[in-house]
Amino acid sequence: MQGNRLRQGSVRGRSAGFTLIELIMTVAIAAIMLTLAVPSFNDTIRNNRLTTAANNMMAGINTARAEAIRRGRLVSICPSADGATCSADWSAGWMVYLEKDTVKMGSAPDIDTVLQVNDATTKTVLTRTAGTKAYIRFGPRGTPEEAFTLQVKPDTCKSGYQIREVSIGAAGRPVLGKSTSAGGVGAHD
Repeated sequence: MQGNRLRQGSVRGRSAGFTLIELIMTVAIAAIMLTLAVPSFNDTIRNNRLTTAANNMMAGINTARAEAIRRGRLVSICPSADGATCSADWSAGWMVYLEKDTVKMGSAPDIDTVLQVNDATTKTVLTRTAGTKAYIRFGPRGTPEEAFTLQVKPDTCKSGYQIREVSIGAAGRPVLGKSTSAGGVGAHD
């Protein structure tokens, strides 16, 4: 009797597992799904980098403006690669600093105290598109010395890519906007 029970309880026929055809079909479907998802994922990563860089710039500008109002003195933000001196390339990083008491609106910058430093943001390019000075200066009432616009683009900006623009008008309040790049392949300006 025990022999009969063993035969009845044993599994006969097909074994549990995948056939070669099922495995090939699964791999093919996964490859198709990845082919469709990867470009969209890359766009999402690029847009998140731009948003982060633009938000960091907005935070720096807001800090400079708030400190100017709070301290009743001139406070500026300028591009800086080393966090101690101003340069011309916003993509290298930037710093917020308190101007010396002797500096007046319209005169050359003179750093008294560095208040904040932001390092370069990877895979993005910041370019000044409006404003004549290489720095942004706020007076004691929070108004800027001049209107200013910075564009934040991917480092390989192709036509149709999303870009961000940080603009500062006469009131001094920064505004973040979005637009689409019209530049060619590899264009940065």
